[in-house]
Amino acid sequence: MPNRLNLVFFLFVLVCNAAYYEGALKTSAKWHYLGKFCVSNQFERKGILRYKIEANLTKTAKMMLYLDTENKTEGAWEPVYSGKDTLDCQQLVDMNNGITTIVSGVEHEFTIEDDYRAYFWFMAVADCDSKDGLDITYRLWFSNPGNIWYQQFSYDEQGVCQYYIFFTLLFLTLLTIHLVGVFQLIKMESWHPIIRVLTTALTSQFLACLCEMIHYLIYLTDGVGSPDLKALGDLLAMITQIVIMFLCILVAKGWAITTSYLSDKNILIVATSLLLLSYLALFISDHAATDPASTLYFYDSVPGLIVILLRIGVTAWFLWCLRATVGFETLPEKRKFYTLFGFCYTVWFLLLPGIVALAYALPEWVRFKTVGGLSLSADALAFIVFVVILSPSRAVSFFNIKSTPQLLSEHDKPGYGTAKAYTEDL
Repeated sequence: MPNRLNLVFFLFVLVCNAAYYEGALKTSAKWHYLGKFCVSNQFERKGILRYKIEANLTKTAKMMLYLDTENKTEGAWEPVYSGKDTLDCQQLVDMNNGITTIVSGVEHEFTIEDDYRAYFWFMAVADCDSKDGLDITYRLWFSNPGNIWYQQFSYDEQGVCQYYIFFTLLFLTLLTIHLVGVFQLIKMESWHPIIRVLTTALTSQFLACLCEMIHYLIYLTDGVGSPDLKALGDLLAMITQIVIMFLCILVAKGWAITTSYLSDKNILIVATSLLLLSYLALFISDHAATDPASTLYFYDSVPGLIVILLRIGVTAWFLWCLRATVGFETLPEKRKFYTLFGFCYTVWFLLLPGIVALAYALPEWVRFKTVGGLSLSADALAFIVFVVILSPSRAVSFFNIKSTPQLLSEHDKPGYGTAKAYTEDL
């Protein structure tokens, strides 16, 4: 079977797992994957697939459904997709789980009745008697049973819209409280750069959730949403992670708490740059290079592995800086602060690797929403702690926020770890 596409083009760029696909396809292949959807008949009603294809097809043209079942002989998707380049068209058709003959221009409907658990259904089109491959335009509608919060969403994404609404409101509340404090600090001429970094991170996190929420609210109505807004939200969320790690290192170094000197500036710049490049590679991999038929979590990639390893490395550096800073701090209340801060944010640093490890143990149909919810919860707790300790009424107890040194300026002071550097006041 020819496996090289002469031309594949889409009239609309849609997100994976969408309830609605529309596009045009031209390829020399006689069998081609179109889309996937996770169905759960949790309300004792049936999932529905509707499709309409317009093309000059032969009488043997088929629309096929495959299943993520572990049964390797009856419509299982894994052996089909792994063998799509070695098996011929008829062999791929014979391995299907549901099949209908296509009538060009006529809307067809297929009812999905399996209710043992949630299943991913994979849809493909084939015209094994065609001499020139496939040249079609198509529309696919998937729907789950339930109300508006369930119908358009693949089962693995059900509930995501609701928790983005919750976290958008939560981060809006935190940002509002923080900005009130910032306004007070500005009036006192005490808006320290470390608080500016927190303002940047919290604003980025709020905008990330806002973009995701708007995407999913649109998705409620059309099954497509706004892929560009979702991509922007994902990018802002990644930037937020980098800024929080940067902020944690600043505090662990005792900057504006124990010393006014920021050591290891070159290492800090290099580490931040590596994280930025790794997250950018992960973003590109997730949005441009991910196999549309895959159900793997997006950290299950080379860029994802690099991000996790870098985060573990930054965690080790964070703890080393914190240990050195505590060794030079003499005030009991500040040593207590470092201990509490170190415990809270070590947990935060290690939560993402733990969540990614958990993702491998979770079934595909709950992985996306579970991991996303846990990640947002961890970030929300991290921001709550920062907003509390950097509020005007509390920050003065630990942070020397009355002066505003330049964040990465050079000073004629000793390097990190010397007694002089850690006993100077701002």
